[in-house]
Amino acid sequence: MALLSILSSASLAAAPISGIHKIPRPAQIHRTRALEVTLAALDREQKVEARQCDKFMAEAREVPYFKGLYDIHYKVLLDTPTIFSVKVDSTIYCGGPYPSDSHSGLMFDPRSGQRLNPFQMFAIATKLEHGYVLNPAAQDMLKHAMLANKKSRIAQDCRAILTEAGSSVLGETNVVLGKDGLHIMYPLPHVVAACYTEVVFTHKQLKTF
Repeated sequence: MALLSILSSASLAAAPISGIHKIPRPAQIHRTRALEVTLAALDREQKVEARQCDKFMAEAREVPYFKGLYDIHYKVLLDTPTIFSVKVDSTIYCGGPYPSDSHSGLMFDPRSGQRLNPFQMFAIATKLEHGYVLNPAAQDMLKHAMLANKKSRIAQDCRAILTEAGSSVLGETNVVLGKDGLHIMYPLPHVVAACYTEVVFTHKQLKTF
């Protein structure tokens, strides 16, 4: 019953996987064949993963009447001739005690269709073998913004975790450039997922790095 308190059985019971949305395309003036090929390939990968999730749930019968949940939503953050970026919010359940909620970003060069690495554009982090760690100044900026969030101020558990935020290893998809600045989607443990807030380093702040 713990799972059912998190997910609504009324809306999800016996339902097919939902939320298989296509990645948004850029404005017509910025569209290229190379980018369309890349985005179409990602759309196909998402459908395959969703079907695998559904198949696993059907075979495992962990919750007999409950099928997998694979819900992904996109928001275009930047659409220019040189950068196309989207924010990705996902809720996925393929078994286990609770669904997985994640926030990430994707950046592309419309001309080549290739993915862009935001860490190569701004000197905010140090590269490690398996990712990046924010530099001390960027860590302080991130913590200040996260602790100032209303949800963090009223939840002691949030403050305890967020006080140590900033030192985790980040991947390229945890950071994405938008019109308003650099979006940091900092991953948090599930126990304080409700404390999540997206932080944006403005263009003015980025000039300090």
